[in-house]
Amino acid sequence: FDVGVPQVSSRYNIYQGRGRSTSELTIALYPKRAGQLTIPAFTVDGAETQALSIEVLSLAPDNAPEVFVRKGSNINTVWEGQQLVVFLDIYHRVSLEKAKMSDILETEPTRIELIPHWKLPQGKFQSEQFGFSYEVLRLAWAIFPDSPGKFSVYLPSLDITTRNGHLRRFPHQQLSFDIQPLPAGIPKDIIIGKPEISYTRLPTQLTQNQLASWSVTIRAPVTVGGLPNYLPLEMEEEKGLKIYPDRAIRETFKSSDGIVDQASYTLSLMPLLSGTLSAPSLDIPYFDTETGTTGRFEIPGQVLTVEASRLTNDTQINSSPAASLTENTQEAAHRWWQLSTLLFACLWLITLTYAAVTKIRKRGENKTENLQVSSRTAKPNNEATRLRQELLDALGTTTLAAGIEKWQKHYPAESHIKDVLEQLQRQYYGPDKEVDAKLLGKQIGKILELISKKEINEKQKRPNHWLGDTFKDQQTTPDTTSTR
Repeated sequence: FDVGVPQVSSRYNIYQGRGRSTSELTIALYPKRAGQLTIPAFTVDGAETQALSIEVLSLAPDNAPEVFVRKGSNINTVWEGQQLVVFLDIYHRVSLEKAKMSDILETEPTRIELIPHWKLPQGKFQSEQFGFSYEVLRLAWAIFPDSPGKFSVYLPSLDITTRNGHLRRFPHQQLSFDIQPLPAGIPKDIIIGKPEISYTRLPTQLTQNQLASWSVTIRAPVTVGGLPNYLPLEMEEEKGLKIYPDRAIRETFKSSDGIVDQASYTLSLMPLLSGTLSAPSLDIPYFDTETGTTGRFEIPGQVLTVEASRLTNDTQINSSPAASLTENTQEAAHRWWQLSTLLFACLWLITLTYAAVTKIRKRGENKTENLQVSSRTAKPNNEATRLRQELLDALGTTTLAAGIEKWQKHYPAESHIKDVLEQLQRQYYGPDKEVDAKLLGKQIGKILELISKKEINEKQKRPNHWLGDTFKDQQTTPDTTSTR
């Protein structure tokens, strides 16, 4: 038997009120010969199934298979770095429900992951086999072996299900090759395989100092990005021409027959002199895998007729002093540009310096103002503070201004006390040098005695709400305020 890929499934159900977990292992067996065959018993954890005996019938000699598979490659002799296309062709004369690869492509001695390779698009065609018309489905891969020596490719196995429910399995197949090394002296970056090259021509009539372009397109069966970025073109300016090569524009074409990499190059040419000039030729080397030798594809250079430009004629007509004047003008403009740059740099530095100095000055002014404010609001001495506090306690106010207002309200005739209080204000917030501190102290003492006699301090007359008598008096007083 050829054994297919085992498939495992698990499920959980409830049977007679109990949960039961079931695992199922399915293996497809494909008889390799006809006759009486026995499927051996299958053992799991000591449990064993019964052996099954089956009879395999042979196909009639004139009965063509519904489905079969053939392996193949595009070449038998492979050079190092050459494109190798391997494929599996599925021939079927019945409709297919499913065709699935059971494993992956493998190679020896180098693993496929370390070799440039690509899965190619599927191909379809028809073929006449055994007197029947078969539909063919091609599964192909492009491989670029980079080491000489023995090389084996293991094509994946296939599980095929036909539309009528028949299941067929085709095991993996092997292809063996002998990779030939490149001859000595051949560079590794050479194009492996004969390329297809197309190009356009330059116009034969050109004008001096004007660009003209032509294009070159190369198609070759190389790996993706295997063509050079720039064409191998060398041009000396003393020949009167200047070449501007552009980077290649790449495009890759994939089919079941392989990979074709394409690179399009655009070259621009500018004639520096008038007259008859020769465009450079283009030589593209490659390695011919059919003959095992190197080849060259040559694009011959063109003979160009270049007319002098009108600007050149005008320059030649003018005398040399005009050219000298132009050079002097350019030098003067260059010097003015340097001077203007230096001037702007100096202005920029001056601006930064002025901004920094202004900022420092503002900080100094702010500090001075803060010091002045602090000096104005600082308490002059302990004596003035003591006198002020005694007056505030006697008057029952928090400020001298409120005390003055309160004194005038009760005793407007005694205005001399107001003057003394104002002197105390100046002494406290000033201090005022014109005020005699000793005399002021005596005057404040007399005022305190007068206040105590006149009993102006309303603070002593305020009821204490925590006393019982006061609380009773408040209960008898109706509340006329409204609360919202």
